[in-house]
Order: sequence, then C-alpha cells, then structure tokens
Amino acid sequence: MYSSNVSISNMAQIGENDNKEESQITSNEENKLATSIWRKRLLSICLCTVMWHFGMVELIAGPTLLDMKYILDVDIDAISFVFASSGSGFAIGAFLTGFISKKINQQILITFGITLYSTCTLIVPWSKNIAVFFVFYFLVGFGCGICELCSNVTLLIIWGTGPTSDKWMHAMHCCFSLGATLVPFLADPFLADKTSSNTFNISQATGTNMTNETTPNLANFTIGECNVTYVFDTEGCIGNLTPNISQEKYTGKVQFSFLIVAVIGFLIAFLLLVQVLHFRIGLKPYRHGDLTSEGSIHKAHKSNPVFRWAIVFLSGLLIFLYVGQEASYGGLLSTFVVDGRGWEKHLGSLITSLFWGSILVGRLCGIPLAHYLNPTKILVLNCIMMCIGIVTICTAISIGPFVLYMGTAIYGLGMSTFFATTLTWTNRHIDVDGTSASVFLFGGAAGSVVVNPVIGHLFKTYEPMWMMYFFCIMAFLQLLVFVIMESFVLVHNKRKQKDGDITATTEKGQTPEMENLMNVNTSCHERDVGTIK
Repeated sequence: MYSSNVSISNMAQIGENDNKEESQITSNEENKLATSIWRKRLLSICLCTVMWHFGMVELIAGPTLLDMKYILDVDIDAISFVFASSGSGFAIGAFLTGFISKKINQQILITFGITLYSTCTLIVPWSKNIAVFFVFYFLVGFGCGICELCSNVTLLIIWGTGPTSDKWMHAMHCCFSLGATLVPFLADPFLADKTSSNTFNISQATGTNMTNETTPNLANFTIGECNVTYVFDTEGCIGNLTPNISQEKYTGKVQFSFLIVAVIGFLIAFLLLVQVLHFRIGLKPYRHGDLTSEGSIHKAHKSNPVFRWAIVFLSGLLIFLYVGQEASYGGLLSTFVVDGRGWEKHLGSLITSLFWGSILVGRLCGIPLAHYLNPTKILVLNCIMMCIGIVTICTAISIGPFVLYMGTAIYGLGMSTFFATTLTWTNRHIDVDGTSASVFLFGGAAGSVVVNPVIGHLFKTYEPMWMMYFFCIMAFLQLLVFVIMESFVLVHNKRKQKDGDITATTEKGQTPEMENLMNVNTSCHERDVGTIK
C-alpha cells in the first residue's frame, strides 16, 4: 500500500514536470516567434526606407538635368544618355546579384549597394567631363540594381506569399514613389535661375563696334558675365543669328542636392550595418523559413515550356514599355516644360512632383482595389487611363497649362499599379521564379536604357512635342501587347480544357467516360448476382 502511494506520487510529480517542460517549450516557441516577427517588421521597415531613398537617387537626375548640362557644357541630346548609363548599370547589377545573393546574405548586399551608389551620388555633380559623369552614373545604377533585387527578394522570403507579404510589398513600392515625389522639392532651392541665352538688352552692352562696310561685320559685346558675338549687316542692323556665348558663369548650387541625398544614404547604410552586427548576421543568405515566414497554399501551374516562355517574353515586353515611359517621362518632364514650353524651373519641379505624386496616390489606392478587381481588369484600367492622359496632352496642350497638369496626373495614375499587377497577372498563369523575374527586371532596365536616348534625339532633331507623341505611341503599343497576352491565354486555356476533356485520365489510367461506363457495368453486375442469390 505504501509503495503504491509512492508510485502514484512519483507519477504525479513526473506529470507536473512534463507539464512544466511543455509549458516552457511553448513559452520559448512563443518568445522565438515574437522575436522573429519583431525582426521581420524591423527589417521590412528598413527595406521600405531603402526603397524610399532609392526613389530619390533614381529621380534626382531629372530636376537637375539642365544644371548638369550647363556644368558639363553639353546639349540635351548628349546628357540624356545619363539614363542609358544608369539603366545599363542597373541591369548588370541586378543580373549579377541574382547569382551572388545565393552565396552572400541579402542584407549585407543591400548595405554594400546603398553605400556604393551614395558615394557615387556625392561625386557625380563634381564631374567636369561627361565621360566621367556617365561612369559614376553607371555605378549609381549598379548599386541601385543590387538594392532593388535584394529588397524585393528579401521581403518575399521573410513574409512568404500570404496577404501580409502583399501589404508590405505595396508599402515598399509606395515608399519608392514617396522618395521620387519629394526629390524635386529637395532639388529646387539649389537650381540655377532660368535665363534665356537668346535675349539681351543692347543698351546694357559695352564694347560695341558698329560699322557700315560692304561686308558683314562682327561686333563683340560684354553683357554681364557673358561675352557675345553678333553679326551685323551693311545697314548696321543686328542679323537674325543665335548669339555665340563663349563663357557663361553657372550660378546654381546643385551639388548640395546630391550631397543631401548621399548623406541620407550613408545614414540608412549605417542603420543596416548596426542591425547586421546586432543580430550577428553572417554571410549565409536568407532562405524561406529562416524567420518563420508566412506562406500560402500555391497551386503549381503545369504548362508546357512554349506557353510559359511566351508569357514570360510578352510580360517582359510589357514591362519594357511601361518602365520606358515611367523613367523617361519622370526624368525628362522638367526639361520638356522648361526648354520646350518656356516655363520657369520651379514649375518644372512642381509638375514632376505631380507626376510622381499621382503614382504614389494610385499605389495607395491599389491596395484596397485589389480586393474588388482581378488583375486583368486592373491592367485594362491602367492601359486605358494612360492612353487617355497622354492623348489629352498631345491634342489639347495648346489650350493652357492646366491641360498638361491634368494629363500628367491621369497618365501617372494609370502607371501606378501597372508593374505590381503585371507580376500578379503573370503569376496566375505561370509560376514566377527567379529566372522569369530576371527577365522582367532586364526588360525594365532595357526600357530606361533605350527610350531615353531616342526621346532626347527627337527632342533635339525635331521639336519637344515629339516627346509626347512618342509616349502616345508607346501607350497604345502597351495596350496592344496586353490584348495579345490575354487573347493568347484564353486560347491556350480553351485548348487545354478541350484536350483535358478528351485525354484526361484518372489515377487508374482511365478517361472519365470509361470510368463512368465501368461503374455502371459493375453496379449492374452486382445487381444481377444479388438477384441470382
């Protein structure tokens, strides 16, 4: 009896110890999960900050383009290749990072990338040669490519593919738009005042020498800081020739704009480095499940390679057209209104901010809109709004400046959710992996590389309005490509459904019709056997 009581007491004590161990394990798991969620949120905030700064660096070239043209003493056709230089660096940086990120931690690569392009951004405005200017902007694009790829990949890894991931992804791209919207206001106080080099007051000229000889004469003027040479006819009147300015002093302080952007980048890189050291993050890259990532049930798409790569190619072409318009319009809009329409520089910065602000508002509205409309309807809405906005500018810009403001806002709203929705649409028809994603990024980088020089050439060779005409052509091509994609998918699905009705087999290797016939025969046979019995 005594031993029985002792054994019961020991069993009860063992049970209590087991319960304590289980509760301790549960508590440790909860603490680990809470720590993991806290780390994910902290890292996600850092990634949003990186994308915010990336938007500033990516768009600082637009408002400062005219000032850099004066500093480098080149025309708009030559300096517009800065976008091609930056885009080339972006494409190469993103491509190489796709392989390197499998060996080195993505957060370390982001820290390196933001340090690289912040350093080059600091040096860029001090370039005195256009070749050096292009080299440093190539490195800026290279660092941006590293940050762009690693930020998106890291966010997908730590949050998985659930609704939480979608919210953070939209928030991160909204931060990019926020940075792009703020940078014109940051640059505006340091830009040089707009002056017309073709208009001078002759009464202010000194050193004038007018003569009436039988041959044309050259007269040298000194007006302010400028030395001007005019050609006179035999009657002593000034000919209709553009003045030859041999020297013009630059009065802006655009270097401070780049300095502020670079300092912000160094601060963000420092915060990322502190986080790397605090959590003792080694070289091992993040992988799915490392931080208890949230996942979602995903049904793999079993499609033939031809269909898959056709969709990848068409989606890459669609993103090529979209990024070409977004980067070029945002980068050259200020130049268009100042040089092409005669606006003041601060108005050029204002309408550029309106464009990026409309994209920001559209991306914010896209978060709840995705709950009510499928990707196909959103893309159709995007394409139609872009066409309406650019057609309004091309046909009614002569009415007044408000037409350009209104058309720019509609055009930007149409662009806002296009990139993210294209990825969502593509993922519904094929499995988007690293290979297909690299095609999308390459298409986007190629868009900024190819389109900007073409528009710069049209701007110089013909007239500034050809910039808007070219965007109009691209907007309708974009709509056409999407119609082709959607039609291709519909035809493929109908053919797949038709082939499935004929060749679909069950787990036993029988078609549905054969299986139904066998079930009927079996039931009839069982009924006959029961009747005999």
